[in-house]
Amino acid sequence: MGREKPHLGTVQETLLIPLYARAVENRKEQALLRDARAEEIVASIDYDAPGGSTLICRTSSSCARSSSPTAAGGR
Repeated sequence: MGREKPHLGTVQETLLIPLYARAVENRKEQALLRDARAEEIVASIDYDAPGGSTLICRTSSSCARSSSPTAAGGR
């Protein structure tokens, strides 16, 4: 299955943050919660936020938006 390019409103876009955090947490060896479906959903979407910002999650509870990954501590 290919990656889908969704068209999201403000509320739906905001809900990507906890979805992505759940997917990140699921990848941990000793995760506090398991949500394989969140990981599947995140892997299936191809989403660029308006203004070219990128969603960056360094930990399961710390997500930030940035116009460049290096600005938020990403690589």
